[in-house]
Amino acid sequence: MDLWDSLKNHVSLISSLASDEQEKLRQLSKAFLDDKAIVGAAGFEPNGAQRLAIAALAVIPVVNLGYDWLDGFREVIIYPGEFKVRHEERDENGLEPCQKQADHRKPNARI
Repeated sequence: MDLWDSLKNHVSLISSLASDEQEKLRQLSKAFLDDKAIVGAAGFEPNGAQRLAIAALAVIPVVNLGYDWLDGFREVIIYPGEFKVRHEERDENGLEPCQKQADHRKPNARI
């Protein structure tokens, strides 16, 4: 059994898709793996199965929208535990400041 078949057997969301949708998801997942970096932090190194699962779950929202919706994403960083921000910035109204207006269609942030 290859990694894709194993993933389909373990992720009901994928196995519930029609076969043509599964194939499209497989192709988009491969493109994601080819185009984007999936890296571990703090000594964690994701294996092939983890990388494929992350890629598949990342592209599910854009299967029918088009892969170009992910153009602004360059890498996925996997933390081995909980990620905590060590600082907090708030303006005089108690809101977090916005660096720039985000384009909701093409994010510039890392995922």
